[in-house]
Amino acid sequence: MYTLRLLTQADLDRLEALLLGLSPENRRRRFCGNVRDHNITAYVQRIDFSRAQVVGAFTPAGELAGVCELAFAAVGDTSGEMAFAVAEAHQGHGLGSRLVARALDLARAAGVQALEVHYQSGNTPARRLTRRFNGVERWYGGTDCTSTVRVADGRAVRAS
Repeated sequence: MYTLRLLTQADLDRLEALLLGLSPENRRRRFCGNVRDHNITAYVQRIDFSRAQVVGAFTPAGELAGVCELAFAAVGDTSGEMAFAVAEAHQGHGLGSRLVARALDLARAAGVQALEVHYQSGNTPARRLTRRFNGVERWYGGTDCTSTVRVADGRAVRAS
């Protein structure tokens, strides 16, 4: 059982630990390329909670098992970006779907109409997850893809 809640500035160390703990393959999936530890640390330190919301899934022991991040260029935007990561030990149990569903609820409440997810062709989990929420794919150059999830239509279309 996981508890889902918004992360705050006080949770950044847990977020950094989650992202640093990803395998090289899962890092490539999350960041669309190879990233080093210092890049992840800098990424986490740059999160601006005035323009981003991060939903975290916590185990009963308090471990951060996964996140879904929403980012907006400015307050009041009607579109934004969404990204997600789930620790390997917690993958394959529908946690990504739960995180995205919660993030879509937050986006809907904020008046957001569409969220984009960027990924590469080999990221089968991201493709499946965005399709589950009616994402529409656009491919660029054969390997890069953007899937747009219309927030109003972003209800899961099949079980995890």
